[in-house]
Amino acid sequence: MFIPKNILEIIEKIEILGHEVYIVGGAVRDFLLGKEPIDYDLTTNALPNEIKAIFQNHEYIKVYDVGIKHGTLTLCNKGFCVEITTYRIEAGYLDMRHPDDVSFVTNIVEDLKRRDFTINAICYRNKIYDPLNAQADIKNKIIKAIGDPDQRFKEDALRIIRGIRFAAVLGFDIEINTKISIFKNKKLLEEISIERVREEFDKILLSNNSCYIFNIYYDVFFDFFSELGNIYNIDMNFNILKLTPNNIVLKLVGFLYSIILNTNQFIEKIDYKFVINKILKNFKYSSDVIHRVLLIIEYINLEFKTDKVFIKKMLNKIGVENLINLVTFKVCLSKIHKEDDLLLQKVLEIINKIIVNNEVYSLKQLNINGNDLVLLGIKEGPKIGYILNEVLQLIINEKLSNEKNIICNYIISTYL
Repeated sequence: MFIPKNILEIIEKIEILGHEVYIVGGAVRDFLLGKEPIDYDLTTNALPNEIKAIFQNHEYIKVYDVGIKHGTLTLCNKGFCVEITTYRIEAGYLDMRHPDDVSFVTNIVEDLKRRDFTINAICYRNKIYDPLNAQADIKNKIIKAIGDPDQRFKEDALRIIRGIRFAAVLGFDIEINTKISIFKNKKLLEEISIERVREEFDKILLSNNSCYIFNIYYDVFFDFFSELGNIYNIDMNFNILKLTPNNIVLKLVGFLYSIILNTNQFIEKIDYKFVINKILKNFKYSSDVIHRVLLIIEYINLEFKTDKVFIKKMLNKIGVENLINLVTFKVCLSKIHKEDDLLLQKVLEIINKIIVNNEVYSLKQLNINGNDLVLLGIKEGPKIGYILNEVLQLIINEKLSNEKNIICNYIISTYL
């Protein structure tokens, strides 16, 4: 396993004083999966104060106390930072997230046993150290809680959704006892901050296996989306997520649209825009993401035409990115329903040509502005906006050219 020079230097300076140091967790897991590790975490039998003493006068390795209450320090070596945590055991999780009591231990196996899943409890220092047989789970593509899964999830409820996220991102299955415990303890997620839940949810949504995962584990997330209604279709699926491009707006639309089509309230014609807006706000999504999702929901049934004027008007109304997202999602729906999508593909081609040729569809593209109108003699006020919008519509409808002198002559002859 390759260890970056900056990290190796930290490890060697701790080891030279007789302490153990291992790379642990995700970096080792990624190495065993044939991936290049991105983040490295270290674990050691050295106490936090001992680590601080080692580096307190070092020329360029700096120590930061972030997480010291739980035995974790951050070491930065020439801009390369790594967390190092003393072997520990934990007890008392009143907030279902953080231990109330941390005790340092000298045996690394005790430390590994308090972690979440076996795949994150593998160590490396010159060779793999795997007392929990995690390599077998990696080989068999299994996510398995360490020890009693109920206990692991009650210690830290976020592990429920993290386990699902690991399965989604890695393409693994969840071991049966861990899976049973996930469904059994799903209500514990109510104790976790919505930002942390959404962070994990987004990673699942953007993974290559989101369709497979939500088809199995949607019930775990149900309470967060319950306002959309109870599922009435036993054949409900999220298959459209296989087709939607990997951007958060389209993935959210695909996820929400799948629910909408399979809820009791769909029959009752509730205001889905209102409910989705509320849900996404509760999930702390940005106003921009919410706006873009709601636009697609609003125009999902729009009948498109391969008419450039029509398309320019839609570009003016909802913008380039939103229109491309809308048409792209409708293409995905066509594929799901095995319908012809040639017209929609043609629409995408026309949009692209409009953009490439810089054809006018918005006010900012006009070769005239409000100041020009004032110079022509138009009084400042609402009339300026009215005239500019009329000019824009004439150009979109190909009844006027976007040339300044032609536009000026039109305004003079019409309004002055």
